[in-house]
Amino acid sequence: MKKPNSVAIFIKPGCDNDFSYTKKAIDILSQYHIKTYLPSHWQADFQAEADHLVEFLPDETAMTQSADMMLVLGGDGTMIGYSVLAAELGKPTAGVNLGTLGFLTALERTEMDGLSALGTGDFTTEDRMLLDVEIEDEKGDIIHRQRILNDVIITSGIRSKIAEFSLFSQNGKILDYRSDGLIVATPTGSTAYSFSAGGPVIDPTAEIISVTPLCPHTLLRGSVLLAPTTEITVFGKTRDLSLTDIYITMDGKNSRLISKDAKIHIKKSEYIARIVKIGTNRFYDILETKLNKK
Repeated sequence: MKKPNSVAIFIKPGCDNDFSYTKKAIDILSQYHIKTYLPSHWQADFQAEADHLVEFLPDETAMTQSADMMLVLGGDGTMIGYSVLAAELGKPTAGVNLGTLGFLTALERTEMDGLSALGTGDFTTEDRMLLDVEIEDEKGDIIHRQRILNDVIITSGIRSKIAEFSLFSQNGKILDYRSDGLIVATPTGSTAYSFSAGGPVIDPTAEIISVTPLCPHTLLRGSVLLAPTTEITVFGKTRDLSLTDIYITMDGKNSRLISKDAKIHIKKSEYIARIVKIGTNRFYDILETKLNKK
């Protein structure tokens, strides 16, 4: 691949408090004349690194718009947010794992020297499917839009209450569920909450939408796998008519309480996330580690 001329560096709060990993990344990238962008509020901590190859910008928007590539120092959760942001600009995202198991990151913290691959062009990118989510209220107005890389989790707004969900496609009804919730996941998200709920592991480069019930109260306990062209609509309805709300959580955050009469529309996005890979494919190695972890 062609080496980037510039990289914007983002870190998960609390992961690199002394900036040692960030400074090492800058040092490696500068050896290949790759410019790095940092947020302006870090400037006092990077006086020694401040030269023509380091520039401080006021916010994340300016950084992502200016850089050719994003470099995330953190875990998968941090990677998800910046990968979606980068996807909307058609730019790739690389990651160094400073968390636990990192399915999305290209390198572990002990492999920082591997960032030299960005300078030599010895890296590849994987395309990952994204989903577009729209929430339509009872009046037919779209009250929220979000693009996600991992999953959408829909649950009852009242704890310990069973909920009823109807799953539709553009061609008609698919299934009714009685369960604690539903997880709609991309292949990337198949190793997250969906996996914990008994969903299948899907190769992250595939284009499949999986729907997995949470603690289903029916004999149908498995996941439904849908073609990427499927446009999903989910209706949530609590069994107790006095209960009026359901929760929707997208990519592990941004939980929203919405009316049971709302409709949740989910479809494949026109954008793709481009995830940088360095060396061999780590996905199945990490998967084996996770499955065998005691």
